[in-house]
Amino acid sequence: LGAEYYSAQSAAGSGDGSSAANAKLDTSFNFGSLAVGDTLHLVGSLTNEISLTTSGTAGNPITVFFEPNAQIAMPNGQMINLQAGISNIVVDGGANGIVQDTATGTGLAFSNAQSMVYDGGTANVTVKNLTFLNQYVHTSMADIHPDIANAGALEGSLNGTNYYLNNTFSNCGWCIVNLS
Repeated sequence: LGAEYYSAQSAAGSGDGSSAANAKLDTSFNFGSLAVGDTLHLVGSLTNEISLTTSGTAGNPITVFFEPNAQIAMPNGQMINLQAGISNIVVDGGANGIVQDTATGTGLAFSNAQSMVYDGGTANVTVKNLTFLNQYVHTSMADIHPDIANAGALEGSLNGTNYYLNNTFSNCGWCIVNLS
């Protein structure tokens, strides 16, 4: 079994990442340092992208786990980026994990919808128990902005080895877009 790391928007306690009470500042955490079997626990509300570049193995995936009430909320952009070529990753929203766009939609600061979780060119990835909110907020049923067709809240490779389970979507241009 790998190591357990805790990351938050602001460092807590000792800031060494050993527990939620000692969460490490997320902008100083080297996500590329995650190794086989490691779990990254997200604590509180974060506003920066998480980009994973390393793989787990079958039976020992790298896991990103949302602690209770954890969320990633950004005005526009990818919140979790799973780099092409990686495998054996689990993104688990836990009890109530949220990824939320705070300023994209008709009449808002941004009109170019971005994928919230990008999973392109990966294998053996599971994204589960997440709530995706406000990838693109519409003002009416007739509101069809041309850019919303370019990105899904969850962009993934539906290649037979990736699984998207028990996720909830609200205010999205497209909920899931198949990249394979």
